[in-house]
Amino acid sequence: MIQRKPTGAPCPVPKPAATTQAGIRAARAAINARARNAIARIENSRRITLVRRTELPRPPR
Repeated sequence: MIQRKPTGAPCPVPKPAATTQAGIRAARAAINARARNAIARIENSRRITLVRRTELPRPPR
């Protein structure tokens, strides 16, 4: 069940534009961070496997 605020609106309660913009920015930042983390993890794992295969002291940039 979605927890509703006293106003009856779903979680994001209507507020002045500035706050909503901030909220949107925060949400986007969170999504971007998650995506970046996932990408970084994949790349790191790939780099590690490469290093293991070639047995280099450090990954080639």
